[in-house]
Amino acid sequence: MNEPLKQDINFLEKPLWLQNQKTQKEVVTKWSDNNGYTFKCIGTPSKVDILFLYFLLRECQLNNWERKISVSQYQILKGCGMNPGKKERTRLRESLDVWQSAHLKFSGVFYDGKEYLDKGFHILEWDQEKNSKKLNIIFNKDWIQKIQFSEYFKYISFSEIKVLRSPLALRLYEILVKTFYKRTFWEIDVLKLAAKIPMAEKYFAAIFPKILAATKRIAEKTDLKISVEAVKQGRGKGKFIFKRLSCKKLKQLEQTSESSVKIPDIVLNLISKEHQKSCEKICEEIFTKDGEGALKYYISKANNKKKIANYGGYLKTLFDLDLYADFQEKQKKIKQAEKEEQEKIEKAFEKEMKKFDQRKTEQQERQDDQQRKEELIQNFSAPDLETFDEYILQQNLNSFEKNRFNLGKKLILRLRFVDQFVTASDI
Repeated sequence: MNEPLKQDINFLEKPLWLQNQKTQKEVVTKWSDNNGYTFKCIGTPSKVDILFLYFLLRECQLNNWERKISVSQYQILKGCGMNPGKKERTRLRESLDVWQSAHLKFSGVFYDGKEYLDKGFHILEWDQEKNSKKLNIIFNKDWIQKIQFSEYFKYISFSEIKVLRSPLALRLYEILVKTFYKRTFWEIDVLKLAAKIPMAEKYFAAIFPKILAATKRIAEKTDLKISVEAVKQGRGKGKFIFKRLSCKKLKQLEQTSESSVKIPDIVLNLISKEHQKSCEKICEEIFTKDGEGALKYYISKANNKKKIANYGGYLKTLFDLDLYADFQEKQKKIKQAEKEEQEKIEKAFEKEMKKFDQRKTEQQERQDDQQRKEELIQNFSAPDLETFDEYILQQNLNSFEKNRFNLGKKLILRLRFVDQFVTASDI
């Protein structure tokens, strides 16, 4: 069943859910942008939640836009490609609680032909039939009619939404479906797109590879054939240029992807022989698109999993989730942290070495100075020393009595004299 799903472009443009978030009970989530849109609910809607909502919205449309629909939990979970187990049924009911609490507020967005209006919407209410596993879903009248009678809408494919798997790819798909209506070209500032999605990443270097991977996945898994390139516009700045691929370009890409690929035996041998044949195709796909490192990573993940009935299918699931991109990002952060720590250590070491060298230099200067003094004293003749002693006595008669001028004080004064002599000679 691949009936198209109608959606108002404003509900595609503005996010109804957030990435990489798990629903948390009793936690109020509030998100807003700078263009008058506010989303508020209890819990945090994620990719799984929007998948449930799209399935229910499709059921409503298939039933001639009936606001109230009755559907089993099994039907919803199976329709969304999920296992209908106890854990998943609990997750489904939690998701419905999230959508029941949700409220959308748009300021100056909806156009009635004369002016832009402020609008607010709730989404749905629900309950479970007594002594039954069936759920009663009642869509909010204003919300469902806004979609039903919208003049600015797009049809999206629920089956394509399911196979995207990656949260970022799905959210980008919503934006691109709306944007590429009667359009073949679109450019947008990198940081603006990240805010529109929204993404946790805040820098060009972190955003670009993820958008590139998500766009490739959309082009591979859906009928929306889009390419993207990034143009840098200064330090940490740039823009994305999205283009709809022509039929000729698509054919070239297909021919490239169908070309023979030779995976090194050392990599293939990481897979047990019983599974090598069954996963040959997915291994070639991973190797072609993400490289040898990604293939090794996915094989390692699969090998650590016990009791895999379908090894190739499990590899494909890992690949569809794009786990290697997250792994690379984590490794990059670890390396950056290690680099920063190493730089701190090197700076601290360099600082201590400077102090050490300075102390060593001062000590050496004192030793050299002392040696010069001793050499001068040794070179003095007896008459010189007698003359020196007489000079000292004359200078200190007012301060010292002659009979208290012992040998120790005489030596000290001699050294002071040498000090003066050395200083005078240096000058």
